[in-house]
Amino acid sequence: MNFSDLLTNVRRIIEDDGLRWSDTPIAEYLVEGVNEIFRKTGGVTDTIPFNFAQGTSEYEITTDGRITTVKVLPENSVTPVTLNQIQVEEIPVDFTDQADPTAYALSQVDTAGTLGSTQMILFNKAPARTATGAFFVDVSREWSFTSDAVATTSPDGGQAGTTIPVLPKFDRHLTNFVAGSLLTELNDNQLAQRGLNMVEIAKKYISDRAYVDSISHFTYTPRRPFP
Repeated sequence: MNFSDLLTNVRRIIEDDGLRWSDTPIAEYLVEGVNEIFRKTGGVTDTIPFNFAQGTSEYEITTDGRITTVKVLPENSVTPVTLNQIQVEEIPVDFTDQADPTAYALSQVDTAGTLGSTQMILFNKAPARTATGAFFVDVSREWSFTSDAVATTSPDGGQAGTTIPVLPKFDRHLTNFVAGSLLTELNDNQLAQRGLNMVEIAKKYISDRAYVDSISHFTYTPRRPFP
């Protein structure tokens, strides 16, 4: 399914031909729906390496994805160690004793108290060394997509031909998720409630259909644990 297909199906359900909603809010709810599916199906995880700077306990992570794991590669080792995540309040204020971190916290506020648009990793210890590829961040990849008023009318099709990266079995429920989300914006209790019901039902079906049996279930003895 591409964006043009979704636009057509969503506008049919909400009985709107573009007078109330432009393509932009439809695309915004589409992003939410696709990433809901990504979270339920496991999605794709990227592992990004970062460098240690001696005495620096705070690192800015410039990625749009969701940070799921932080690992440190000990000196003279090839096996990374997964760190425990703690709350920002548990991060010490004094880093006199420098060593490899054993825990981390996530924040959008740096040590100067400035709220930024990027994520920050705050380690509980300041590294005693400067090293390349010293820690690794696992990021759950999230889909992003933008639309505009010419998405369906530009000569080359604009963004209308953009393929939505989900399996076909999710198409109908993704469409209902987007349509229901739009209806919740209406100043009409009956339609807003209908929209909420559509979103919840779509999420349920997405959860039910997201599970994928291990290949071992089909290749080996039934119910045999993976692999």
